[in-house]
Amino acid sequence: MQDNISQFYKTQEGYEAIRNWYDSLVAKFDFNHEFQYVDTRYGKTHIIVAGNKDAPPLILVQGLAGTAPLWYHQIPVFAKHFRVFALDTPGQPGKSDLNPPSFTQNGYSFWLNDVMDSLGIQRASFLGVSTGGWFLTKFSLYAPHRIDRMILVSPTGFIRARIPFKIWFDNIKNKKKNGQLSLESDLNARDYFPGKGVKRYDRELAKAMALSTRHFRLQNSVGVVNDKTGKIVFSKAIGFTRKMFFAEPKSVLKKVTTNCLVILGDHEVLYNSKKLKVKLEKLIPSFSVHIISDSGHSVVFDDPEVFNKIALDYLLQK
Repeated sequence: MQDNISQFYKTQEGYEAIRNWYDSLVAKFDFNHEFQYVDTRYGKTHIIVAGNKDAPPLILVQGLAGTAPLWYHQIPVFAKHFRVFALDTPGQPGKSDLNPPSFTQNGYSFWLNDVMDSLGIQRASFLGVSTGGWFLTKFSLYAPHRIDRMILVSPTGFIRARIPFKIWFDNIKNKKKNGQLSLESDLNARDYFPGKGVKRYDRELAKAMALSTRHFRLQNSVGVVNDKTGKIVFSKAIGFTRKMFFAEPKSVLKKVTTNCLVILGDHEVLYNSKKLKVKLEKLIPSFSVHIISDSGHSVVFDDPEVFNKIALDYLLQK
């Protein structure tokens, strides 16, 4: 394996398995789309593009281990009104260069700024999910003039979150068959972010999460590993955990002035959605919060029709 691939993937076969899944999902797209690479300080960023070239821009940002094709429920709907740019995040299991921005610094803000510059976009609306929502929050503090509206879906960074390691490990352990995870039939999104009221099963999300768990070195993508020894550095891991699962200080959050809609599932496993709604609407006047019933952390998959309508209504407001 090439050095940069072996740093982020456990085997060459694993790298190819994730790439094959990615291409197989894109091959199912029944809407017009194209691909584009743009230059950033972190190398090339790969983008799935759809919609009229003259339509206002909408940029979609995935969370950790997410990839651009996972917006397949949203891209064709939003592309009727926007020029949609679905990004593969650098250093994650997509097709962008394997050079992750700094997670604990302003790296993702620099990256998003570079993407916009390379696309020739001065201002855009944004949609980010999970840690992608946290990236956008930081970007709204770094370059608020570049954001028209933003939607944060199940975001981290606003309230102390439960660390779901026991959920992950117990469910993964229980789903082993002959020493390997069963992808399609057994392992699904609810094994990672379960919600007792969540009934929807999305096979592509299940495949993506299972493949990433088995083949991708997520710890390397968030900067907690010593490059020479390959071992996790405790102090770096603590720094990542604080950023991932603890809230930003209220003094920082009060500085956010961007017009924003936060969409949560009522069965969110990382935190209490109702408590977060109260906190955000009290702390940040420019934020509004909508909670979708019978949905969890993966709300864009749990009820895509309802989610898309709520998001689109907000984006199209005059």
